[in-house]
Amino acid sequence: IYYISMGMLVWLLIATTIHTVAMAIKSEKSVLTTTNFPIFPTILSKLGEVLHDTAIRFVIVAIIVVWFQMEISFGNLILAFLSLIPAVIFALGLGMMLSILDVVIQDTRRILILVLRYGLFISSVIFPFPEWGIPGMLNKFNIFNTYVNATRDLLHHGSIQHVDVFIYSSIVSVMIFLIAVKLVYSMDYKIRAYL
Repeated sequence: IYYISMGMLVWLLIATTIHTVAMAIKSEKSVLTTTNFPIFPTILSKLGEVLHDTAIRFVIVAIIVVWFQMEISFGNLILAFLSLIPAVIFALGLGMMLSILDVVIQDTRRILILVLRYGLFISSVIFPFPEWGIPGMLNKFNIFNTYVNATRDLLHHGSIQHVDVFIYSSIVSVMIFLIAVKLVYSMDYKIRAYL
């Protein structure tokens, strides 16, 4: 129960952030077309809803931890929270890129919903994904899986099993975020023209 609930907490944080941010420009179309309010703060404002939902889910996971009398130290809890920072940065960056793409290509949101709906099956949320063979090699590039496992491992064991993969994923996440911010700022007026 802990394995699935903790995996779902991290997965839903990432997936909901991507989905909410990706839909932000279209959902705030009336504000963006009638004012000069920048797009980037509009996108960031959507993050509050996601964090609120995550806090509620965290309370449920905390109840499960207390119910099953699991020993989790305060240090492990802090490390687990810190491991979520690059996950949120990744989700924000990817969501911003998809948000721009959604303005240009209408079917982006439909494809995104399908990918996020079935993506949890390849991200060790419900059951462990193979760590050897071709699936294991491909899984090292699955950033979703990396963050789900890292947060779960830190909270329960106090260490990450694959630190090198986590560091690599975090670097890629920051790069995606920086590219996305650059795109949003440089394409602000072009995006408004498409709206």
